[in-house]
Amino acid sequence: MELPVFPLPSVVLFPHTLLPLHVFEPRYRAMTAWCLGNDHMLAVGRVGSVMGAGRIVRHLELPDGGYHIVVAGEARVALEGELPERDGYRLFRARTLVDEGQVQGQLATIRALCATLALRSEEAATFVQSVLDSGDPSEVADRLAGGIPDVEERQELLACTRVDQRLDRIIQALAGLV
Repeated sequence: MELPVFPLPSVVLFPHTLLPLHVFEPRYRAMTAWCLGNDHMLAVGRVGSVMGAGRIVRHLELPDGGYHIVVAGEARVALEGELPERDGYRLFRARTLVDEGQVQGQLATIRALCATLALRSEEAATFVQSVLDSGDPSEVADRLAGGIPDVEERQELLACTRVDQRLDRIIQALAGLV
């Protein structure tokens, strides 16, 4: 697939998450308008071998021509080659990456950590519990990974297609909080 890229080095877009953005540069205004007009996904984040891709699910066009947008993460994508620019923004050939791996009790471990975490931070425990309520291990891993403060670690988790390995890393991060 052909994918426009919004390069933001300190941002990691995970599937199952929402990302609000303010678009002000002319080339990214053009990209936003094209994506909106074609109901097309875009990749957001650090340009590398793996990026998060999603669709604009909300937008507000501003009087100056900029936008406030919300991107809903839909997929991990592997960038396979750069294409000629369109209206000043970068395009890549990309393919969607598929999750793999067997989940083996990690959700139960996260639930137990959540109970312990509640003793330290009720808000954090409530958030983790709300994420666990989805029941989808991939969604749990991605939504919780989005809350990890270190951008390098978030990028590594985005690049990992094994759900069990992502959940193991989430467990380590949560264990560090309790």
